[in-house]
Amino acid sequence: ELDKTLHEVLETVLSQTMKRDVIHDRYQPMKERVDVATLLRGVCGQTRSRLTSKERFPVVTTPDPLPPFLFDPHLLKCIHRHAISNACKYGENGGEVLTTVHFDPTYGMLTMTVQNRPGERHSEILKLGRSASEIVFAEGKTLHGCSSKGGRTVGTPIHGGSIMRKCAKCIGGDCSIDFRQDRTTFTLQCPVIPFEVALKAQTTFDVKRFQLPENTWGIGIDDSKIQRKLLERLFNMAGVRSDRISVLGKDANEIRGFTDFVMGFVEHHPDDFFLLIVDENLD
Repeated sequence: ELDKTLHEVLETVLSQTMKRDVIHDRYQPMKERVDVATLLRGVCGQTRSRLTSKERFPVVTTPDPLPPFLFDPHLLKCIHRHAISNACKYGENGGEVLTTVHFDPTYGMLTMTVQNRPGERHSEILKLGRSASEIVFAEGKTLHGCSSKGGRTVGTPIHGGSIMRKCAKCIGGDCSIDFRQDRTTFTLQCPVIPFEVALKAQTTFDVKRFQLPENTWGIGIDDSKIQRKLLERLFNMAGVRSDRISVLGKDANEIRGFTDFVMGFVEHHPDDFFLLIVDENLD
């Protein structure tokens, strides 16, 4: 249970810091080998655990299987999570939310769609016409529960459109949403490179040139005194200054309070970077 909590903390910290940097146009994509289908099914699996439905979130790929890509998984996960969330909130109650992914090797383009059936107030969205899709992605605006009265939209806002588009721009793509009588379809299109192709074209990287930013904090946790000492040395060797290192785990209070400590620390240092190292087998 604690291991699961720590993974959730790390995932939350990474997601929030990424969103912060994306919003301020300073996020640099972190590309790695990505199995897109597995990644998207993982997002759907997290949603399923809350909604207790195994068949509600199918993921269909063309071709099947997809090749692995050199890609930033965090950006794609953020976009997909928001798309799934909006489909659940504003689509048919308990209805299927279908994700499709198509890779066109000729043009090197990946197209992902998230489709849901109309929700209770879908007809009010349709009355907004083309402006509905514009509002969804407009920065600083929201599409409210979907009817237009007196030039203002009213109801419950759909969140995440602006951050989705910014994430799409980070990977050189764009996104759109199409409201039809019988369905709503969110679409992401972006260029991708199969991992094997990228590997062949990759030049040698000199690891000696790597350097952490000056404003990096090192945060770790381990219930072994010896391991905590080793973590401190590891942070130092990685280039983190001693006065910017915090290694917890000496007692139960530090272990149980690690979640609050990390979240609070990140909130108080919004412009800094963080290197987190966590023992997966805390007693």
